[in-house]
Amino acid sequence: MFSRDTQGSQLWRHDGGGLKPDSFDHLFVSIQSFNSKDLTEVTSPDFYDYIVIDEFHHAAAPSYQELLEYYKPKVLLGLTATPERADGRSIYSYFDGRVAAEIRLWEAIERKLLSPFHYFGVTDNVDLRQVQWVAGKYDERELENLYVFEKAIAEKRVGYIINAMERYCLDRSETIGIGFCLSKKHAEFMAQVFNKAGIPSEFLIAESENDVRDSVSGAL
Repeated sequence: MFSRDTQGSQLWRHDGGGLKPDSFDHLFVSIQSFNSKDLTEVTSPDFYDYIVIDEFHHAAAPSYQELLEYYKPKVLLGLTATPERADGRSIYSYFDGRVAAEIRLWEAIERKLLSPFHYFGVTDNVDLRQVQWVAGKYDERELENLYVFEKAIAEKRVGYIINAMERYCLDRSETIGIGFCLSKKHAEFMAQVFNKAGIPSEFLIAESENDVRDSVSGAL
């Protein structure tokens, strides 16, 4: 979020979803749009008084460097639920080590700002030793082959997931959940196998029609 006036009451402009901003004075923008629209070519380093960056733990990524190195706002506010990065790189240097406000997970639950939860880690027994490790993570294409196209392995893995649901959920028929998948093909495959197992499921991808999105959001 970018604003030229910290006291202003004008409406924000949005350039996502195919929309283009009428002006750059007040702007909501994704980092992908920022990098593709060359915003720095039409604004000066001190153009914005106030910049808010959500998910600021991504700030160490190359995609954020142009924004953070170019602009010099009066106020820079970074928001994140996970300030400690797995790679050990610090995000606090952008704020001279200062934290404006902080609330940790368990305190938020105690204050009823978040719902309490139970966390279960379930082993799926898929052998990943032959999958390449690239740039700090498993190669997505090779994982997709295992989780989708190697039918025997993929269907066995889904079986572990369904068994875990039956083990840890009090009543599977009353359970509503969201599954995060590796890829579009993986999401489609998981929904198909869940439906075959009698678990009503739908998958959402960028190309999903609005009526599908509405039906899923209504169920949740």
